Amino acid sequence: EQGRSGLCVALNVPDFARENPRRGQVLCLPGRLHAATVFHSRIRMLDRTGLGVKSGERVMLHTGTAEVQARVYGLESKDLAPGDSAWVALVADEPVAAAPCDRYILRKLSPVRTLGGGRFDDVSVDDRRPRKAEALARMAHWEAYYAGAGYRDRAAAALLVEQRLDMNHPDGVGMDGLLGDCLLAEPVLAEIVAELERQGKIVRIGRGLLLHRRSAERSRERLGEEIRGQFEKGERLLDPQTIAPRMPAEVKLHVLGLLAADGAIEFKGNRILPRGASAGPTPEQALAERICGLYAETGFNSPRPEEVPERVGAAPSKVEAVIQMLLAEGRLIRVSAKVILARAHMAKAQELVVAAIQKNGQLDSGDFKFLIGSTRKYALGILEYMDRTHVTTRIDSLRRLAPNFEKRMLK
Repeated sequence: EQGRSGLCVALNVPDFARENPRRGQVLCLPGRLHAATVFHSRIRMLDRTGLGVKSGERVMLHTGTAEVQARVYGLESKDLAPGDSAWVALVADEPVAAAPCDRYILRKLSPVRTLGGGRFDDVSVDDRRPRKAEALARMAHWEAYYAGAGYRDRAAAALLVEQRLDMNHPDGVGMDGLLGDCLLAEPVLAEIVAELERQGKIVRIGRGLLLHRRSAERSRERLGEEIRGQFEKGERLLDPQTIAPRMPAEVKLHVLGLLAADGAIEFKGNRILPRGASAGPTPEQALAERICGLYAETGFNSPRPEEVPERVGAAPSKVEAVIQMLLAEGRLIRVSAKVILARAHMAKAQELVVAAIQKNGQLDSGDFKFLIGSTRKYALGILEYMDRTHVTTRIDSLRRLAPNFEKRMLK
């Protein structure tokens, strides 16, 4: 048997709980409704009663079948007079299972008289009551874009989905999380999401993360401002991981793509540069050329990474950033924690290994150091790198060529 909207049904729920059910409790699918204590609404005070409400006054909140005491806090003015229409924050004494668009009324505790009512326009996802200015800005945003949100028709439901994504999930959310925010059947929600994607109002990034266009724009402004600030301090090679570290990686990658498409930044390897920086050599690019020249000159006896700053006459932090960029670009190859080679030398080492194995059928690691005219540290580092990249296979101290090794050779 199945119940549907508008029907009154009786349910047999065995082993309900250790406590008896209470007035106002609701049944829902797991994760589809969250009890809350903080609600924001545009209340409409009754005119005919002649009763007002002072900010912070305790009242009785009625929504659905729930009856709980709550406090009313005016966001636009401290006190509410009869006939007023104003934004308020309602803070219930205990959690209430209510959702956006649910209707409510407020009654005075004594004498018991109806004061006014409305609908919950915003339900806080946590118990923190935001500051008045923050709450007012949030509700102004709601009124500007989502005043028609609700469940009365498909267009209103689409606005509700937008509102939840935009205002509750600025860093994006998956379909499962969105289901917990919208009291819509999963197939209906999927259809609405697909339509919003086609309209360009939301984007799907990474592994199915849904992000509202306005949230993406706000993140772009925030990230762009932070990057500009770093550039103004003289930085020219920025590591994306050090920028907006709290922003989810998928969102950051999407926003950086937007900034690059706008021409605000450029990418060089896995580093961020100011627009036009690649047109002429920057100090970092000049340093990169010095570092590449050093590794080209030293061949199979290259310096350890910590020795490079002294050799090129630059600060360790700047050298480290440039080396990371060169590794990402493939101009340098890290064969072990302490050994980095120029790409051309690593490619030459591969050719020597392959030629030796093709000639003799195998290669002893002890013999390889003589082929490159270096030490055991460099020889083992190169051979272990070739093992990791599946060009060779190791049996004790001997190396043989892996199947289809040609496809994995460094070009």
